[in-house]
Amino acid sequence: MSSTDLNFSVGKRFGDLLLSAQGMTTGDNNTFLKYWYEVKVNEISFNSDYINMTSKWYPMNKGGEYRKWYGNNDYIIWYNQESLELLKTKSGFRHDGKEYYLKESITWSSITSGSLSMRYRPSGSIFSNASREAFNTKINYLNSKNTMLYVLAIMNTKLGDLFLKILNPTINTPTGDIQKVPIIFNQSIDRIVIDFVKDCIGIVSKDWNSFEVSWDFKKHPLI
Repeated sequence: MSSTDLNFSVGKRFGDLLLSAQGMTTGDNNTFLKYWYEVKVNEISFNSDYINMTSKWYPMNKGGEYRKWYGNNDYIIWYNQESLELLKTKSGFRHDGKEYYLKESITWSSITSGSLSMRYRPSGSIFSNASREAFNTKINYLNSKNTMLYVLAIMNTKLGDLFLKILNPTINTPTGDIQKVPIIFNQSIDRIVIDFVKDCIGIVSKDWNSFEVSWDFKKHPLI
């Protein structure tokens, strides 16, 4: 079945509800990207809502492996005035999506070998070209955050994955095809859906934070 065999006129398109973007290409990841535990933790600006050029490192969303709801929070990026001057000398550098840095989003990897998996990303991260992110717009059928969570719920179902495979049967997940996926709001169950998504994010974030790879790690669950 091809995308021309289906009528996606029912409901709203993903792109009508959320604005999608790809992020930065550094041109030299070895210089600018690190795992968060490779530097002094007090040099990382966690949970920021604005870029402070006196800080050195910020969380970086770089896509990652198949994982739904939450996680793959591994990387940081050197991002201040000094690094920007160096970035501009790199032939592959692209400063895409900068107006959306540090904003709350849902995210997915730009390349996947299996099914689509989307995650909730709290505010405070920059994102790379290896990931894609979607952000709230002024058009919201619920409140702004709940619209995002409802879309996340639909996209993490088998139906959302099927629609994307019809639109683009490759390992790539470009924003253009994601934006065409139909989203139907059902007012009789939207509260149930939102609560379900919040529970999923809570369970998976607790799992992610139970191990030392997380910067929010406190203690192992078996202790």
